[in-house]
Amino acid sequence: MKLSYPFLISILAASVSSKTHRLCCCAGFDQCGLYVCDGFATQTVVDNSNKRFIRSEKSWDKNTGSPCGGLKNWLYAAGGVTDDDWVGGDEMSGLCDKLNRGSRCFNPSIDHRNASGPKMVRRQQGPKMVRRQQLAVVEKFGHPAVKARPKAKGKATGGGPPKGPPKGPPKGPPKGPPKGKPAPKKPKEDEPNGPPGGFPLGPKGETYVPGPDHWATCL
Repeated sequence: MKLSYPFLISILAASVSSKTHRLCCCAGFDQCGLYVCDGFATQTVVDNSNKRFIRSEKSWDKNTGSPCGGLKNWLYAAGGVTDDDWVGGDEMSGLCDKLNRGSRCFNPSIDHRNASGPKMVRRQQGPKMVRRQQLAVVEKFGHPAVKARPKAKGKATGGGPPKGPPKGPPKGPPKGPPKGKPAPKKPKEDEPNGPPGGFPLGPKGETYVPGPDHWATCL
């Protein structure tokens, strides 16, 4: 039996969306026609989830497995006794669909939860220790005894300029930048100048460069 192409695509889409994921976001097209995570829509899902979802504080880029742009526009499941810490693809798709947005999900190779370190507890300061000898002087005269400064041992150093001219030239290389113009630095792919020949154009003809998440961002 032969399957039509649209029917096959629908089956594949259903199988992908039904999986569970660690991180998800609501996504849409930006002003340059690039498909990126929408931080406002994702936060709306978090606010309306009754603490079931948590906004990720970590930065997720292309190198950590992010399928689209949006460094900190992701959420994850809070988990608990009656709920696991996975986000369903169909579940996220339905929540984002109410906001007229699509959805993107992935499973990172590192811990997806926010860092929650132990709280610092300050030690309570105890009463200050006072020596008996000093305490006796205070009780008798009303003020602590002032100890004389110990005399400095050895000869006192005299003032005045040093005798004789300095010996020999200064050691080490001369300080400061070298004279002349420095050699031009070659731009990298993640720099504004871009690689030789420039960056390609976006879907709407705008020039774009790699953003901080290593995905394309429009100028």
